[in-house]
Amino acid sequence: MSTNSHNTDLYLRPLPFLDHKWIRADLISSLRYPEDAAILWNNLIQDCELVSSPAAPVLNAAGNLSYLGDDGKHYCGVQKLQCSCCPASDFCGPLSACNCSACHSLDSDATIKKITTQAQAAAVAAQRIASDAIFESWLWGQTPNSAAKVECQKTLLNELHDIALQAAGNCLSATHLRQQLFVYERYFVALARCKQQQQLQQQQAMQQHTLPQMQSAEVPKSLNPNNPFLNATDKNVHRFSEESDFSARDRFGKYRQPSSHELRSPGRDSERATLGLARVCTRAALNFSFFFLRRAWRSGEDTEMCSELLCEALESLQDLPEALLFDTSQ
Repeated sequence: MSTNSHNTDLYLRPLPFLDHKWIRADLISSLRYPEDAAILWNNLIQDCELVSSPAAPVLNAAGNLSYLGDDGKHYCGVQKLQCSCCPASDFCGPLSACNCSACHSLDSDATIKKITTQAQAAAVAAQRIASDAIFESWLWGQTPNSAAKVECQKTLLNELHDIALQAAGNCLSATHLRQQLFVYERYFVALARCKQQQQLQQQQAMQQHTLPQMQSAEVPKSLNPNNPFLNATDKNVHRFSEESDFSARDRFGKYRQPSSHELRSPGRDSERATLGLARVCTRAALNFSFFFLRRAWRSGEDTEMCSELLCEALESLQDLPEALLFDTSQ
């Protein structure tokens, strides 16, 4: 019982410069419609983000993760190529003719490791004997002992295990599930990277915003009245500036305008009445539309219209900002 099994394992190698494309992927549509899922899967294949090499990523000289392609070339997907033979817009990727200097230094080490790994795999494959060869040797040879029979049983079990895995992995449902898992993993990798970039940008913006405030909030020693190195003239000048500030505050405080809570205009009352009436009418219209939608859905009529309304409502809810429907005033 011989098997023609071959290694069909795939490994995801997400490229950072393609993250913005995967952020816009519609996962719900790919879950509902097989055509959309096939388009996303084909994008993974076309961009060479799925490889058959099980080599783990390593850090290059620039500090980025570098992947080993099927052709033995390393790529990171972060640095732009600066060579004259490639366009300036190309990134260091599996489809580019060259790679960056940080990844190029890893190619020689990877070649040596690849040769060693292939030699080890060939030695392991040579040690494994197929069950057909064992049965042929028993046909015209000596009667096998118990140890040879046990080894033959182990070989048969391993071959049956490989056949069962191939049969389970090649069925249509398992293939679709594996493709969806790869697509979802690629989306969430891109989402995590974009979130990290946004957090770094926010931290940098906050640092740039707080630095001028900290500089302006620092009081010089020359303006500090408690400074023992000030003379009497400087203290009088500082006292005069403080008195002028207090007088300005009092003067503007007398003419302070009352707030909107203190004054109640008739225009605001009419706006509140109009808003309340609009809420009542909107609630009545929504109740009527929901009743009509529920009745049409149960009766099986106008299912396309009901599906379109539900999809539009879902898209509208997804476009809302996070935690918008929560009451934060309490």
